[in-house]
Amino acid sequence: MRIAYENPALGVGGFGRVYRARVVSDQWEGSRAIALKKIRTSDYVKYPVLLHEACGLVLARGKSSSLFKRPTDWGRSQFYEYLAIELLGCDLATLFQDRPLTRRNFVSVVLQMFAAVKHVHASGILHCDIKPENFMLGRGENAGRVYLIDFNLWTAWRHFDTHEHLEYDEEGCNAAVGFRGTYTYASINCHLDGALSRRDDLESLAYTIFALYAGGLPWSGRGTPSAHILEMKQIWQKSGALQGSCAYPLGDLVYYAQSIGFTEEPDYDGWREAFWRVDNPTAEFPEHDRYPLCDPADDTSETVPWNMDFADWEGPIGHTYTVHFLVRSNAGRMKYAPGSNHGYMPDSSRWNRRAMTMLPEDTMEGELDIIRDFVKHISAAPTTQWESLAEGCDPEEMREFEDPIPFRVYVEEEPEESSEESGEVCGEISGGEIVETEMEGDIGGRGVSEAGAIVES
Repeated sequence: MRIAYENPALGVGGFGRVYRARVVSDQWEGSRAIALKKIRTSDYVKYPVLLHEACGLVLARGKSSSLFKRPTDWGRSQFYEYLAIELLGCDLATLFQDRPLTRRNFVSVVLQMFAAVKHVHASGILHCDIKPENFMLGRGENAGRVYLIDFNLWTAWRHFDTHEHLEYDEEGCNAAVGFRGTYTYASINCHLDGALSRRDDLESLAYTIFALYAGGLPWSGRGTPSAHILEMKQIWQKSGALQGSCAYPLGDLVYYAQSIGFTEEPDYDGWREAFWRVDNPTAEFPEHDRYPLCDPADDTSETVPWNMDFADWEGPIGHTYTVHFLVRSNAGRMKYAPGSNHGYMPDSSRWNRRAMTMLPEDTMEGELDIIRDFVKHISAAPTTQWESLAEGCDPEEMREFEDPIPFRVYVEEEPEESSEESGEVCGEISGGEIVETEMEGDIGGRGVSEAGAIVES
């Protein structure tokens, strides 16, 4: 099998890139368009990032599901790891960044997003990074369908053998703990390193729906410190200001997600129907496969407000709220793998020289076996018109599907660098502090001023 991908990349993240690509030597299906994810790895990596994502997609999709695009191909070399997925269209954040949704399209994407999250949870896993950028529209005959993508942070919420909920109580915890996701959309519990369950995904979905309706969130803004985002979420939660005068139950959904129990199953269908009934009070509620599809060209109905004017801005002003903070910054769910780069020389400094690995507690035993029957092996290094290796670098050599992971064992430990020096997003977090903050003046997207922050001992 041979894959050729196009430059420039469709998307560039902190650790990898996504390219439009084509399988050009597939005997079964002929030449086909795909999205190719590429990330730095090495032979010393024990827990490959894209293998973990492929496993999550296989588990979420099951034998067949129209809510997710299947991973088609996976492979790794001594320098890069690759994952091919069926090509999709534009993500919702980009598609509607310059214009509001019509009410018809808003309800359409809400119903489909709820269906996707429900299906993920029914598969026994949490997505852990729900946000507008991770919902994409389909292409061709699937145009208008909404797909959930980017499963590299998934974790289990139940035992796969017994289907019993993972535990979190005074006697111990085997549920996933610690921050993962995107600060703007993560649940308050996730910010505070609490044990994660379905309610956390639901709270992230509530923020996502809110952002699509209002064009943002009170704490939105590039460069907003994570501690300030956590503070704002708690203030808006405690003040009840998110409820506002919106016709759709946006605030109710946020508060519902924050109030249900750790093991409680969310009422996905009830909330889907609640949003549907706002504009369709007497119409029959559609089955999943009959949801209205999103039509970006639709101009037949009025648009959603796309501003925060419906929210109760005065609610938090002039009141003092007790909010919780972590002592240190949240940890990431990936870290740099130790060991030699064994001759890796990128042609550009834009590629990180250090390989990434998942944390062992975030992976599942036998992930390679889980994807074996669903994903084909990338046996030849993907090619492009712009090479990513510098002249003089060793040629890229793909590892076989059956080769051991890690391919080489790293023995001698290198001295650890501090996260500040190396830029690592890893580490442990414990403890916290409680701060009383009195809110004065405007809040959220209109600016915030604090007065008299007092740390309780």
